[in-house]
Amino acid sequence: MWLAMAMMISTRLWLGGAISPHRDKGLIQAVADQIRAIALCRPLLLAVDGLPSYVKAFQRAFRSKVPQLGQLGGVSCGPGRR
Repeated sequence: MWLAMAMMISTRLWLGGAISPHRDKGLIQAVADQIRAIALCRPLLLAVDGLPSYVKAFQRAFRSKVPQLGQLGGVSCGPGRR
């Protein structure tokens, strides 16, 4: 059984976690999605142990749609983001 958790270092606050029988992309994606759900729109430092699944999981969780030519507005942090 694997437990993946995320922690805010400055406050030592646990941000999210997931349990899985396997240490795979599904487990890591679940934690990345939890972090994205609560993250503010500002720089974020991620530190991991080197499992290749982390890169893709965080790219999927935090990617933004590229604005199309002719659309008004700039980069959006998403609904309700600051």
